[in-house]
Amino acid sequence: MKNPMKMFVLALFGAASASAQSEPTETFEQRRFHKVVFEITGGSLQPKGAMRSARYLISDGSIRPVFSSSGMFDLNFGYRVIKYLQLDSGIEFGGSVAGMNRQITVREVGGSRTETRTVKDQILMVPLGARAVVPLFSERLLIGIGGGGAYVRNYESAGANVDCTSCRSRSGMGSYALGRIEYVAGRNRNFGFALNARYTQAKLSAGFLPVFTRNGGRDTWLLLGGGISLRF
Repeated sequence: MKNPMKMFVLALFGAASASAQSEPTETFEQRRFHKVVFEITGGSLQPKGAMRSARYLISDGSIRPVFSSSGMFDLNFGYRVIKYLQLDSGIEFGGSVAGMNRQITVREVGGSRTETRTVKDQILMVPLGARAVVPLFSERLLIGIGGGGAYVRNYESAGANVDCTSCRSRSGMGSYALGRIEYVAGRNRNFGFALNARYTQAKLSAGFLPVFTRNGGRDTWLLLGGGISLRF
């Protein structure tokens, strides 16, 4: 990520930390909500928009879709500044989404043995934003709607312990929108079970998909899944 974004992340959570330290210690019963939230979400990452119609021609003459769905794993940190507003920062990891796998011969790093490896792509997303929180039934049911900016990187890899000089990446900035509904369990509302939807759109560099980028294609992804949360 660019330096300004790193500085913004540090400033955002530095301010949140300072705010938390400056406030007197309160129990859940006193303030009626938890401020620190850790969310773990898993689900399906699905291509949308122009990505659904993108095709490429392979050597046997057949035509296949460029993009495909993949599993996605999301870690999110939230800080509820007030009862109805939560700041969010997360990181998401996904498997192969471009479907343009190829075979290359590689040499082990520091060794002399060569072998054939399949080059596959992976995707990484770093969302940063905020959400409005609607608490119902004394914090038992939480509805969250929000959005913000997102860094997206789609990169090729030939696996561990090899130097893949032909592997390339696509990266860029965009935005996301989030919807989440969650049931919070436990006497002190420390554990949550949620359904989650995140829509991300970004303009990425050409990388290993120059034709898609030249034609004005934008990465548009929908993450649908479920997860758990811990609240303190």
